[in-house]
Amino acid sequence: MSVKLLPDLEDLLEGLGLSGIATIVLLSVILPGVSEVAKPIAKATIKRGIILYEKNKGAIAKVGKAWGEIVAEARAEFVEEQGVILESTADSSEVALIGEA
Repeated sequence: MSVKLLPDLEDLLEGLGLSGIATIVLLSVILPGVSEVAKPIAKATIKRGIILYEKNKGAIAKVGKAWGEIVAEARAEFVEEQGVILESTADSSEVALIGEA
């Protein structure tokens, strides 16, 4: 018994039909032209994203600082209300209750 790695060309052509074969041929002709147009558009979009980030870096830092303060206040209130001690991991995404305060 032999193992077929690739389908028979005859079976493939029969399964695709005329429209499938035409689509493959057209895509092979059209895609290089699309990539020539799409690459500059993608680069321009990335450049604008970088410019937008650079212009708003200060505002982003302020929001991050304010968020950190809100989280710290909420954590302090939680500890006060619940009477427990919180232990944070290095990335602060996990908090473990380690006992009564």
